[in-house]
Amino acid sequence: MEILKKILCLSLLFVLASCSLFKPAPLPDTSFLMFNGKLEPKPERIDFQGIYLPDQERYHQLTKVNNKIYVARIEDDDIEDQYLAEELSHKNFVEKEQELREISEYFRERLRLAFQEYPDRKINYAEKAVEKTFILKVAVVELKPTNRVINFLGTVAGFFVPGGGTFRFFASGSVAIEGKIVDAESGDVLMEFKDRKKDKNSPFTIRDYQSYAHARASIDDWADELAELINTDCDHKVEQGLPITLSPI
Repeated sequence: MEILKKILCLSLLFVLASCSLFKPAPLPDTSFLMFNGKLEPKPERIDFQGIYLPDQERYHQLTKVNNKIYVARIEDDDIEDQYLAEELSHKNFVEKEQELREISEYFRERLRLAFQEYPDRKINYAEKAVEKTFILKVAVVELKPTNRVINFLGTVAGFFVPGGGTFRFFASGSVAIEGKIVDAESGDVLMEFKDRKKDKNSPFTIRDYQSYAHARASIDDWADELAELINTDCDHKVEQGLPITLSPI
């Protein structure tokens, strides 16, 4: 019974830490956004770190007219510039650039699937931007991989030293995005948003031993959240993925 109480207490501490202490701070806005400094949290709508609608009434009216959405190529120029600034060897730069391309392509494909598979959708996925279409533009502005070595050492330490596994928190990676919804006909920016996620915390998951598996999990959440955001009314609260997971895969 005493052991069970300790397990429950540790589980509670783990959840509290995951939901508060390890929630990442927002990054400064980049030049990708038109309305720098105006994005603010709107938790009653979606749990992003910032969102802004320059004309909410116009956006609401266009959701009754536009019935398609086109996902533009995911922009990642800021990340590539960061790689150049790090003065990496040619081999490391090429490897990182390839990983970045794969993440960007995965993001765009995951968004396509989210829109195509959203139940009771009002907005259909379009292969190109035509009339009565929204354009979704997304930029990856941070991509910090999970530190696999520290995670491995933390796991090993957890078997021998009480609390040794907490070192794994310092291995957490993070990924951040900025995005905008544009009206294809006018070119007007109707909404801008930004968010940042750290690796989901878990007692054990094989994602801890892969550099970008956690980033892909964050992308999965964003894709589903954006599909729900664009397919629902302005007074609808978008469900957000939890910052913790009990799944080992």
